[in-house]
Amino acid sequence: MTRVINFTKIRFVMIALSVVVIIAGITGTVSQGGFNLSIDFEAGLNQRVQIAPVGMELTYTGGNDATVNVENNALIIEIRGEEGVTEHSFPFSDYETLGGLSSALKGIDEIGVTLRATENIESTAITTGLSFPEELGDEATAVNILNQNEQDYVQIREVRNAVSVLKNPQVQIVGEESNQEFMIRVADPGGDRKETLESEITQLLEENFGGESVVLKRSDYVGPQFSETLAQQSISLILMALAFILIYIWVRFRFGYAISAIAALTHDVIIMLVFIGSTQLEVSTTTIAAVLTIIGYSLNDTIVVFDRVRENEGLLQGHPHREI
Repeated sequence: MTRVINFTKIRFVMIALSVVVIIAGITGTVSQGGFNLSIDFEAGLNQRVQIAPVGMELTYTGGNDATVNVENNALIIEIRGEEGVTEHSFPFSDYETLGGLSSALKGIDEIGVTLRATENIESTAITTGLSFPEELGDEATAVNILNQNEQDYVQIREVRNAVSVLKNPQVQIVGEESNQEFMIRVADPGGDRKETLESEITQLLEENFGGESVVLKRSDYVGPQFSETLAQQSISLILMALAFILIYIWVRFRFGYAISAIAALTHDVIIMLVFIGSTQLEVSTTTIAAVLTIIGYSLNDTIVVFDRVRENEGLLQGHPHREI
């Protein structure tokens, strides 16, 4: 015998419970100043940095212009003068260690090399950032290498502590731990502190992890107007998704079902949003993706139920709709 559970009998109780939860969530969100928006929806600086010790230092005492660059697994020195450009390329396949590479570099006139790491470290450990190609001069130019000591890896909590004096910084690990790369995000509501924030982040990291040990891999700045536009487009995206769902279910079933589906979807989204707002979880572009995912799962569940209801309407003709 099939057991029938009359869940519609407690529908008013469950509707009341949902209303109470939503009102409590809205109250909690408003009382805490609204949603905790991430830098995705606020003006601010987004930097990817690498903590890498200095492997060697290069100087140039000549009268021409000299630059150092690393590309295609080779260290390249270019010297520009009246006679033209002279390029010295040192492939890492030919100079496998820092010791061998530094010895070869010393063969270039007026180029000085100071090895700061052990000679047997592989040349492929050299890492560079946005500052390369970099000009050479009397002052030493640092060439950084990947951290070779696993016991000395910088932990994410150390980076967070280093930049904690900034306003609500966000730190994430990028890639493998051996790369020692971190994403640092700092909000700038006024939209006028780009250069100041860049220098502050570098200074704080170097104070904690050593001078010239910070390699800037990427630096993106989001202005106030762009962040506001992104927030508006995210809301529009959700509303557009709900509108298309309404049309789809209207065509596939009937208008009453479409209204029911939208009500259910809206309920699921609101419940999630008030939970996020009242607990002050961070709202980012990932949150928007989560909202759209919830809409997808909820819609799939709703369509399965509606298909079964439509099937039973044909099988159970004459039965009350609530029973079906």
